[in-house]
Amino acid sequence: MAISANSYGSAGGVSALSRRWANSSGDFDTTTKPTLAQVEAWIDQVSSAINVSMVGCRYTTFPITIDYILDDFALYTNQIVAEMVAGSHDLGRLGPEAFKSKGGRLRSTWAIVAGDVQTYIQDRCDAFEYAGIPRDDTIAKETTAIISTVSVIRADGYSDDLNNIET
Repeated sequence: MAISANSYGSAGGVSALSRRWANSSGDFDTTTKPTLAQVEAWIDQVSSAINVSMVGCRYTTFPITIDYILDDFALYTNQIVAEMVAGSHDLGRLGPEAFKSKGGRLRSTWAIVAGDVQTYIQDRCDAFEYAGIPRDDTIAKETTAIISTVSVIRADGYSDDLNNIET
């Protein structure tokens, strides 16, 4: 399996951050856990989450061609996938404890990763525009809703019920 053209990072970049689980040559292959195919799939999935979050910021021009943004995306993708590799060995921030929310509810690895990616991109939305990536102003326009209060007063005057109902 090859990494998609719209993806960021590389298996080599991931293995540089997670050599402990690569082979003796420092690479992932068919015998490592995870395998090279799984690492490449994770790179594509994290990259897709980056691209979807970019669309959420009204960017629709892919692939990104500005070198320093590509480098930033590659480093970020490699780091997240390296954390997924460690998590597959029950270690790190995506290990077994990651699935427990503070309220005791279970979360998936992907829910954690997708949330992190969305925050990462949202924090940089304006920077991408300043860097020269064109934003599409025709999508994701803000919608304004008007909410009003209606007061209803009981005419009988005998009830202890609330006299005002807000909707």
